[in-house]
Amino acid sequence: MVGFQEDAEGRIWVAVNLGGLYVIEPASATVTPVELPAWALGKPPPPPPGGRLPPRGGGPPPLGRLTAFAAAADGQLWVGYGTGRLLPVNPTQPPVVGEPLSCPGVSIEAITVDQTQPDRPLLWLGTRRGLLRVDPASGQVQNFTERDGLPSSLIVGILVDRPGRLWLSTDQGLVRFDPTTGHFRTFDRADGLPGNEFSPHAAWQAPTGRLFFGGSDGVTAFDPQAISDNRSTISVNANRLNNSANAWLPSKNGNASVANCMMI
Repeated sequence: MVGFQEDAEGRIWVAVNLGGLYVIEPASATVTPVELPAWALGKPPPPPPGGRLPPRGGGPPPLGRLTAFAAAADGQLWVGYGTGRLLPVNPTQPPVVGEPLSCPGVSIEAITVDQTQPDRPLLWLGTRRGLLRVDPASGQVQNFTERDGLPSSLIVGILVDRPGRLWLSTDQGLVRFDPTTGHFRTFDRADGLPGNEFSPHAAWQAPTGRLFFGGSDGVTAFDPQAISDNRSTISVNANRLNNSANAWLPSKNGNASVANCMMI
């Protein structure tokens, strides 16, 4: 499963890697597949090396592997594919599927909606070729890579904190990105993280604003407002206690602030 989202009517939308998009009606306990357009893309794209094989007796879906899923504050759904296709879905009854956007040559691994300008929302895409800023209205795309300050071009998760900064999970640590300045700041083991490698579809923001990222060394949780760039007070306590550990990151007041890292 790639992701799920509850809409304003209480229905659950579920995105599945090779299965497509489904709607669950909790009241009636029914599951209905969403009919996605089968655009003629020529030869169906093969699964990527090391990727999940298609169901026996058939090829990959017409749009390729479904790899990312997100919802905007107004309920608009966005579905991303390993072929670089980006599909808008209006969660009406029946659902209305819009025209796809295309980012050729990239595999979309994560999607988040930037609504700092409600009248013109932007999309941020995590891909295997860096961070993409997409304007759905104009179709303009801006690409950020290692040349711009990323530690890696593989981005598997994106969350937005309350001031509007992006937090990116990669295979080389966590990255904070300020879209207003274009500045990237990487946090890794040297800053107290339990590990540098994070997992796809393992990012969540709590109602309190606390961020959670899952990786090969457990789950890292922290308050982004409490994190500063001061490296001088970094210390780590990695002792297991009740199946958890404390990772210490520098805080704004110069003292260490705790990010709870559940060792899984």
